[in-house]
Amino acid sequence: MGLLLVYEPRLGDRVMGEWEVLNADQLAVDNTQAVAAYQHDPVSFTPDGVEPLVTFQQRVLAAWQDLLLDQPQRHLLVVTHAGVSVSFWHRC
Repeated sequence: MGLLLVYEPRLGDRVMGEWEVLNADQLAVDNTQAVAAYQHDPVSFTPDGVEPLVTFQQRVLAAWQDLLLDQPQRHLLVVTHAGVSVSFWHRC
């Protein structure tokens, strides 16, 4: 069938730093002000150790563009996280 499998690490989910290991209850208790600021303006506010949203979007879109250029005339199936998919949708 001629299927090509490509692993593209730049299509990984947004790096959330120390927040990645915390559940919502822990975040609410230990980081009340940061969570409120992030919910109010996730584009401008970046918690310590979290990948800035603009950097994340640039990384994902650059990977997507590279895949399109590297695989012209082929259908692509991308399996990734929801945050990456949302970045695609916002760009289209």
